[in-house]
Amino acid sequence: MSSIRIFTVILQTHRFLMCSWRFYRMPFDNVLGFLGLLGLIPLIILYLIKPKPKEIKIPTLMFMVREKESKLKSLIKKMLFDPLFLLQVLIIILISASMAKPYCIAEKIAGSENVAIVLDVSASMQAKDVLPSRFDKAIEIAKNVVSKSGKVSIILAAKHPAVLVEKGDPKAALALLDSVGPLDTPTNLVDAMELARSIVEKDGRIVVVSDFVAKGDILLEKKLVNANNIMVDFAKVGNNGKNVGIVDLKRIGSTVYVTLRNYDEDNRNVVLKVLNNNAEVLKVDESVQPKSSYVFILENLPLGRNVIEIESNLRDDFPTDNQAYIYIKKSKYKVLVLCEKKDSHIRKALLATNLVTIEESYLPIIPNLNDYDIVLVENVSIDLFPPGSFDDIAKFVKNGGNLIVASNNFELLKNLESILPVTVNNKVEEGVVTRAIVNEITKDVEFNFKTTYLTATPKNGSITIAKAESPVISIWTIGKGKAIYYGISENSSFYQKTSYPIFWLKIVEWLESSKIGDSYKTGEVIKLGGVNVEYDSKKFNTDTLLFEKTGFYKIGGEIVSVNLLDPLESDISNSVIAKTQFSFEEKKKEVKEDLTDLLIVSVILLVIGEIAYLKWRGDI
Repeated sequence: MSSIRIFTVILQTHRFLMCSWRFYRMPFDNVLGFLGLLGLIPLIILYLIKPKPKEIKIPTLMFMVREKESKLKSLIKKMLFDPLFLLQVLIIILISASMAKPYCIAEKIAGSENVAIVLDVSASMQAKDVLPSRFDKAIEIAKNVVSKSGKVSIILAAKHPAVLVEKGDPKAALALLDSVGPLDTPTNLVDAMELARSIVEKDGRIVVVSDFVAKGDILLEKKLVNANNIMVDFAKVGNNGKNVGIVDLKRIGSTVYVTLRNYDEDNRNVVLKVLNNNAEVLKVDESVQPKSSYVFILENLPLGRNVIEIESNLRDDFPTDNQAYIYIKKSKYKVLVLCEKKDSHIRKALLATNLVTIEESYLPIIPNLNDYDIVLVENVSIDLFPPGSFDDIAKFVKNGGNLIVASNNFELLKNLESILPVTVNNKVEEGVVTRAIVNEITKDVEFNFKTTYLTATPKNGSITIAKAESPVISIWTIGKGKAIYYGISENSSFYQKTSYPIFWLKIVEWLESSKIGDSYKTGEVIKLGGVNVEYDSKKFNTDTLLFEKTGFYKIGGEIVSVNLLDPLESDISNSVIAKTQFSFEEKKKEVKEDLTDLLIVSVILLVIGEIAYLKWRGDI
């Protein structure tokens, strides 16, 4: 075989090794890399001018006459029959080709060896518009995907996504799926898809199994995931289910406002009943218009655990929002007012909230403070306070009591300064009061009025909720209790505003809300610091509590209620994507396969071969 044919066979064999599957073309990302082929020129010149000793046998009897060959033909033979030259030429060609960054376009099976399943475990997956439920159908689809996958990851999509298994064995994943159930929280598919993307990495595949009753732009998230060369499949479960549900719940004293929404196209006659300790205490009914809401006002609910239930003879595919839970600690809070006058605007506003009973104490008489929930100190001369009174008030607050100081009396404020959220100065100013922060107390309150006030400096940890040039209303928590500084003059026009009673209603609600709160929504997280928790006959100790199910929780000595109350999650017919026909089959896709590393390895092997050849020949 001629040396030219040998050279051709070597190139063809190397090309086959570089890409074992069929590719449509072999382009290059950097064609300037082929300038490296110019290195062949000095190599060829060196071989042409290099003297090469040649052993010639001459017979003793006669000289052999040989036919002269052309000089050019002799030089070509000289190069082609030199293996070292061929190796060096091939090395230069491969180096140039690697500098050109070659790649091939090939077909590969898409992601079946690295699959992540995003499984929706939110509340709406409990809907029964498909039997036995949306979640059961989702589990069926997920198991089918797992059985056809290599390494599999499963992400549970609730309010806070969680990893059930990461790149695990299919058999183990199937067993874990049998232990999973739906939660009572809203869903968060976008964050779950982000988590899946970080796990499968490049060339993986994500399958999202959900009813797609979801917040967030999941179609945009799909594009972002696709940009990382990851396939995304949507497997939708559920039809257009029917539902009437409780979507909001508010309590003022013993009165509860229940917002119910009809998601159907027809009128729904709804009966709402209240159970206290499993006994029915109230029952009301109302016709609710299609695609609209209605607010039920439930007055004088008894103390303790109250369960509000929807009764309906018509089809309802989502039972989770048919119940709401509310715990009423006490009907009214006891307020002790330390005062000189018989009446004040603040006392009238507090009584209007229907949350409190008021007992007035005219100094120097002060009853036992521990018999009251809230102590209100108005403008009183310090000369009227019995000895030790200020220490008793400070002790009351630090042990868990609530204090409101509504005064512009500098001496009085100085004596209570240790427990107040501000340090007051003996300087009177006049200015316009504005909202300093928007929170649960101030969001519905109108300010913008003039008042005289003492200048004050807020303390670290306090919250100023209204101000002029300095704080005029500040709140904080001190010890186990709470204290409020109210520095607005009695002569201001604040009491004339319609939102004035609302302000004091919010103040009472804030004072009497415990550190862990009275009610929560599913999906919320609270930090407890190692507290015993009881729920559904289960007891455990935890630093952080995630509310995943509705109902009553006992946290330490406090009982709180947890509800879904999510209008979007209850709208089970409102899917963000249309019905999909999903089938988890092998899919092929074109991928760009970089060949640079393969060429570099080939160059290294050829260099090693060249060194071995030189050693065998005796040149080194």
